[in-house]
Amino acid sequence: MGNGEKGSEALSVSGAMALAKGALEGVTVRLMGEVSEVSNKPGYKAVYFTVKDPSAALPCMLWNHRFQASGVRLAVGQLVELTGRFTLYAPKGRMNFDVFSIALACTNAAQLAGILVGFFNASRFTAGSLTLTVVALVSLYLLSMLSLFLFKDRDMNAEEAATPAPQVVVHEEQWFAARCDHLAAEYQLTARETEIFALLAQGRTVHGISEKLFVSENTVKSHIKSIYQKLGIHVRSELIDLVNSGAEAL
Repeated sequence: MGNGEKGSEALSVSGAMALAKGALEGVTVRLMGEVSEVSNKPGYKAVYFTVKDPSAALPCMLWNHRFQASGVRLAVGQLVELTGRFTLYAPKGRMNFDVFSIALACTNAAQLAGILVGFFNASRFTAGSLTLTVVALVSLYLLSMLSLFLFKDRDMNAEEAATPAPQVVVHEEQWFAARCDHLAAEYQLTARETEIFALLAQGRTVHGISEKLFVSENTVKSHIKSIYQKLGIHVRSELIDLVNSGAEAL
């Protein structure tokens, strides 16, 4: 804006984050992507994973009770369909996708493959066999649509049964962030160490932390070594135990 232009005053960082938080968290989003990273270990309150497409990646969080209700076993390379909302933790400027429900996105792909196979082989059939093939493809299509409807209905029921009131989710997120900040202050971690400490507690890998913070993996490893020394621990599982030791206050 030029010096002579008049307009609304510039927002503070807190005001801008509050604006973004209100816009993001008020909308339920349905999306599809490929799983590129998964962290699901004993002692975690949630499953942390990343989904991507050729142009973007999105960190996701799925609370354990929802994950268990879904019946899905997450693995790198899977194509999944997610329903959820974006959550923004303003003090650290962190964004996650809070997943309400998850399903493997394979039904439509199988349906499309069947139609394409039938199309490309149609020229080899006689009139009689072509008629039978059309009937078979139509039947396959109807069965696929029926399966999609049944699975969709099951996922919606699971979501309704497993999704707690919104204030419970916010409480868990706020507790996790506050717990990490409390431990960081108690053990006198630097600002960068505090960021990496929270990401480690979420189950992020060295490579994942490196990409998120735009630093080298060696830099991340150096910070992790310093964090472990200050906390008096030697492995990540001890860090997870330390964070979760305050869960009784939840």
